[in-house]
Amino acid sequence: METHAHELHKTSGRGWKHYVYEFLMLFLAISLGFFVENLREYNVERHREKEYINSLIEDLAGDILMTSDNIINYTNQISDIDTLLIRFNEFKNGYDSSLFDKLYAIEGYPDFIYSDKTIQQLKSAGNMRLIQNKIASDSIIVYDSNIRDFLIDIDMTLSIFKKNIFNLYKTIDLQKQTFDLKTQSKYELEKSGVKYLLVYDELKLAQFRNIVYLFQDACRYNVMREKKIKAHAIRVIDTLKKEYHLD
Repeated sequence: METHAHELHKTSGRGWKHYVYEFLMLFLAISLGFFVENLREYNVERHREKEYINSLIEDLAGDILMTSDNIINYTNQISDIDTLLIRFNEFKNGYDSSLFDKLYAIEGYPDFIYSDKTIQQLKSAGNMRLIQNKIASDSIIVYDSNIRDFLIDIDMTLSIFKKNIFNLYKTIDLQKQTFDLKTQSKYELEKSGVKYLLVYDELKLAQFRNIVYLFQDACRYNVMREKKIKAHAIRVIDTLKKEYHLD
């Protein structure tokens, strides 16, 4: 049988409208897929943002607790150093348990341990972009900056402390005092009039006293800064809770 060419044009086929329809369906399917994926990623990021905010609040609460303890310890320490400075010349007179006990006030100072676990995670992983709330983000950045500044100041306290300890062990024979206390009571040592000064030079004693005073001044400064840090941490927590509607 012969098949005529003009009959082929009469067979059913797909017109241009059908192809446009298929293109639109395919376009919509791809667009919907992108939309769903973006929505999923957006929800994941917002969930991670909320987790970071809750973790930051926990870190800030840790800073508040730590600074509260430090302020109390510093306050007691400063008071003991006051006693040392007032009674400093009495070291020449011999052992006095109440005076020598105050020496512990210059043998250390409260550690400032910054709870920066979450902030470090945000910085190192490039996740700071997840904190999309500008007010919250700015408050976090400013707080972290203030803490970093204080950590530099703490290095100055450490420098003064090292000089203080160096002068302490050059001036008072703490090793002999510790040894004597193993065999005699404080009362017996006080009655014996035993002296533990290694130097009696007025200039050297005055220099040691000045270092003690400088150390006390550093402690006072740290109290002032830690009070501000504590208040700042409370404000940041309030800001985060307000911006993220947290209880």
